[in-house]
Amino acid sequence: MLRVVQTRFVVVVPVMFLLAMTLYVKTLEPTQVPSETLLHVGTGLVIDRIEEGYSRVGNSYQVHLWDTVGKNQGVLVFADKGTEESIAHDIAIALRLMTGQRCFSQIVAIMADTIGLEYRDAEIAIKAILEQFALEGVVEVSLSPLPERRFSLPLKLTYQLKVIQLQLTNKCNMSCAHCYAESGNHLTGEMESNEVFNLIDEFVDLGGCRLFLTGGEVLLYKHLDAVISYAKSRHLFVYLSTNGFSITEERVEQLVALGVGAVNVSIDGDNDETHDRFRGRCRFRRSSNSNSAEHRTLIPEKIEQRFR
Repeated sequence: MLRVVQTRFVVVVPVMFLLAMTLYVKTLEPTQVPSETLLHVGTGLVIDRIEEGYSRVGNSYQVHLWDTVGKNQGVLVFADKGTEESIAHDIAIALRLMTGQRCFSQIVAIMADTIGLEYRDAEIAIKAILEQFALEGVVEVSLSPLPERRFSLPLKLTYQLKVIQLQLTNKCNMSCAHCYAESGNHLTGEMESNEVFNLIDEFVDLGGCRLFLTGGEVLLYKHLDAVISYAKSRHLFVYLSTNGFSITEERVEQLVALGVGAVNVSIDGDNDETHDRFRGRCRFRRSSNSNSAEHRTLIPEKIEQRFR
C-alpha cells in the first residue's frame, strides 16, 4: 500500500539555490514496482529511468505563473476539482517546461539558463521535482514524446481572475417571474462558438480556474458541447446552471463524457404549487427528476442542488 507522510520537501544545491514546497511524500512497497517497469503514464509510480523520458503535465492540471515584481509564486490548478494551491515560483517554471515534447536534458538545460544554475544543480532539482509530481500523478512520463501541452501566458497583473460566468444564450423554455435576465427568446447577436473560445483563452491567461456556464437555459445553447470541450482543452473546471427540464439520462452521460464537473439545478420550493408558481406549469416534477438517484450516480458528488 501507499504510505502517506506529510512533510516539507527541500532541495538544496551548492549554489545556494533553494526549492521548497509542502508535499505529500509517498513511498512504495518494493513488491509494487515490477522489475520490468520502465515508465508509466499517470500511475503515480516512481521510475528508475525517469531521466530518459519525456514529461508532460496531465490534462487534469493547469500551472499558472506570475511574472511580476513582488509576486514570486505559481499556482497549480486541479481542473477536475475546481481547486488550486500555491506552489513555489521555480517549481511552476519547471512544470511549465514539461510540455510532453521535451526530454529530461532539454528541460534541465532550459531551467539552468532561465534561473541561472549550473547544469548539474538544475539536473538535481528537476529530477526531484519530476519524481515527486510523477508520484502525485500530476506529471505523465513516457519514453517517447507526448501530445504537446498548452499553458497560460505568464500573469502580468497582481491579481488572478479565478472564476467567470458566461451567459451563453437568452433562450429559455421557462418564464420565471423572478428572472433577472428576462430570458425567453433567442436574441440576435448572441456569441458564436469562436467568440466564446476567445473569451476562454483570455480568461485562462488571467489565471482562470473555474468556468460557470449559464443562460437563459444553457442546455438550449447550440454550441454548448463545443464550448465545454474547448474549456476542458484549456484545463478549466466547468459547471452548468440549468432549470433541469431538458436533462435526460442520455444527456447527463454526454455531459459527464465532456468533462462537466458540476451541475446546478434550480428548484424553488419543495412542492409543485410553490415551484410552478415561479417556473411555469408542471415543471417541478421534471426538474426534481433531473436530480434523481439515477442521474446523481452518473455524476457522483458533482451535481449540486441549489434552493433559491
